[in-house]
Amino acid sequence: MTILQVRDSRIDLIRGFSMLTITVNHLAWLCKSMGYQGAIIPTLTQFGYSSGAEIFFSMSGYMVGLVYFRKPEIEKRLLHRASYLYFVNALLFAAVITVGWFAPKNFQVASGTAFTIQNPLQGTLQFLLLGQAPALVDVLQVYIILMIITAFAADIIRRRPILAVAVSFLAYLSANSFDWLNLPGGPQADDYQYNMNPFAYQFLFLLGIMLGMAKVHRKLFAWTQKRRIALLALATLAFAAVSYRTNLLGLNAVLADKEALGALRIIHTAVVLAFLAAFLNFTQTYHQTFVARTVAVIGKNSLECYLVSCLSVYFFSAIAAAIGLTPAEIIVFSLTCAAFVGLTGILLERYKQSHSVAALPS
Repeated sequence: MTILQVRDSRIDLIRGFSMLTITVNHLAWLCKSMGYQGAIIPTLTQFGYSSGAEIFFSMSGYMVGLVYFRKPEIEKRLLHRASYLYFVNALLFAAVITVGWFAPKNFQVASGTAFTIQNPLQGTLQFLLLGQAPALVDVLQVYIILMIITAFAADIIRRRPILAVAVSFLAYLSANSFDWLNLPGGPQADDYQYNMNPFAYQFLFLLGIMLGMAKVHRKLFAWTQKRRIALLALATLAFAAVSYRTNLLGLNAVLADKEALGALRIIHTAVVLAFLAAFLNFTQTYHQTFVARTVAVIGKNSLECYLVSCLSVYFFSAIAAAIGLTPAEIIVFSLTCAAFVGLTGILLERYKQSHSVAALPS
């Protein structure tokens, strides 16, 4: 019951929003990787420097700080969670490889499953060692690494937070300064490095932890209730959209790199979170609607929903590769994937309520 008392439905709404954004973005990205150039469902990713992934990692870190760091034996709990993530990601790996096995060649190449399909033993062993993964599956590998790092740094984070942030920031700057400072991993068709550099993303994750420990969401939601703050967040978001689409500042390639988590991505993530907080404040009368409650339960069950999101994206992208890529199919498949994610959240929440299971941060 303690966990449920500290949860704020608006946090779950933000996390659910990021999960749906990730789902739509992933299907569009996979189809574009197979040559599709038509219409897609627009998300904030098309109008700014960050994507749903940055919100996912920052909010996951936030929940770790909000929940885990209020409990005894933090290290043990974090390592247990990392081992569970490793297990479910292995199941996801097996599932997407199976989908890729029956999919067209262009899908295998685009999804990164081709390497394991052509080299089953090597691909599987490298995956188990966190050394390679098909597209989308690598996200959870980064998450596992971040949870392990947090477990070993938990005592420093609690006792000497300034030192922890300083070391984390130094690692972040180094990852942005030296291309070689990354880990071998991710889809093997790329540069043999993680598409989201753990040395960089650990900084965003740690910021989330620190803010979660301070329960900053209370201040954020109170602050963004002010109309002028809400308008400022909206104006900043609009300016960022124009700047990104036109490369107005000429910094897109330098400060918006996804692999190294360019500084503009961190700043834009903060702006997006402020805007979403303001939006949720001014739409509270709609929070009990079916759509809002569905988005919230997606956020409460983000790990399981991410697994279903990946499987749905793989399955429908493979179908699109087999029957042809048309705008109508892509849009319908995107909405269908989102619907599966929503249904997963609803069913899991009903199960937990009927069995009195408290939701853990995922």
